Amino acid sequence: RAWTWVLSAEPSLTVALVSEIVMAFSWTVDARLGLFLATPTSSHLHPKLLMAKPMWSGGELWADFVGGLLLEDSSSGEGEEEEELEAIKQGILAHSAWISFLNDRWQVMRSWSSKTSSELLLRLLSRALQDPFALSRHPLAAAATFQLLHLALSVLSDSLA
Repeated sequence: RAWTWVLSAEPSLTVALVSEIVMAFSWTVDARLGLFLATPTSSHLHPKLLMAKPMWSGGELWADFVGGLLLEDSSSGEGEEEEELEAIKQGILAHSAWISFLNDRWQVMRSWSSKTSSELLLRLLSRALQDPFALSRHPLAAAATFQLLHLALSVLSDSLA
């Protein structure tokens, strides 16, 4: 990740970078993109997904498991639907990358955290979780949603301590 490299080289940019990510993340909430995409239609769900029992071997992620089911049938001739599924997957994976980065940053920042960095993350989490029905119910969003909730609990527990 380029962000981690930049912050390793110049730690003084942490607040500025996290601030930009918070603004971009908030924009995606307002625009209902990625993790905040409207409820999927039944056409987004692969029939195998409804009967599947995920296997958690070798660190396989739920998103990879579901993504494989959603996109495995490329011979169906429904290119437009596949493109839409790929866009959904990419949007959710982008949020997952942001949340992972913010979680990593919080683990570093919390020991020397300034009030500004805590407030930035609390603002992002407040905006993201303000309306629980705004979170996507798409199967691919499950892992990113739990990452977001984990980050929220971590920031709140450290902020209250």
